[in-house]
Amino acid sequence: MANNLQGIELLSGTGLGVEAKLAAGGEPSNDESLEQLTRTLFARITECVISHETDDWPGYYDKLSAMVCQVVARSDLSSDKKSVLTRRLLEHVLELQKWWPKLSPR
Repeated sequence: MANNLQGIELLSGTGLGVEAKLAAGGEPSNDESLEQLTRTLFARITECVISHETDDWPGYYDKLSAMVCQVVARSDLSSDKKSVLTRRLLEHVLELQKWWPKLSPR
């Protein structure tokens, strides 16, 4: 299981760290904070997928989706924001699944 999750651990620290930083700063509006968090996690998820090598892509994407749900559920976001962020991130994972590794240069 560890090999299948290689790179996914980037999500847990990064996602919660960004959210905590945004909450502490208090400068951006709630919508801007959620948008920034979403963009940051999109980039991290994409980075994890592109750098990952496996013979079991469906299993990898299933584990990645589960990890996304766990990370968001453990965050300090409100229930509404958790719901929105989870939906956005899962949609991003599904979109990646359509195209990667098909577009992989390997």
